[in-house]
Amino acid sequence: MDIVEGNILFPYTLKNQVVENERWSENSVRDPVTQGIWLAANSLPLSVTDLFIGHSARDIICFCHFYTNWIIPHCPCAFASMGLLPTKSQFTGLKTVFPNAKIHTIFDGGLSGRVADCKVASWQIGMSAMFSIVDENVEFFCKKKRYIIPIENFSLNCFEKNVRNPG
Repeated sequence: MDIVEGNILFPYTLKNQVVENERWSENSVRDPVTQGIWLAANSLPLSVTDLFIGHSARDIICFCHFYTNWIIPHCPCAFASMGLLPTKSQFTGLKTVFPNAKIHTIFDGGLSGRVADCKVASWQIGMSAMFSIVDENVEFFCKKKRYIIPIENFSLNCFEKNVRNPG
């Protein structure tokens, strides 16, 4: 992280170039939409056993503060923020860098976090899903099939049940 003119900046990189920053200031926070990734790790990538993925460095720092039992001392782990709109290429890049890591998603409980959970879950098993909001529903396409779920019922569990047991 860097501090520039009173702003705390968390750099998101792509191909070793900073492409965007998550920005914290006294009165605001700005989470990026980017192809870049913010990354923090305490070990060599091949030795990382647990990779925690979220929307922002802020979410990851809060997770580490409130769920200390998940962070095992001397256990190789890494933390990655993919910004507000995670992409498959970001996920694929992380899996390439951390091939031995178990993936843990720590996206927020809002609709964008629930969609991100579903995207990552689908990418982990080699498929993709497209999501949109239609009226008061989440509509998604997966395995050449369309699903419509009321927003209030939409979750990773609901997504997985529908995709595994269509019909």
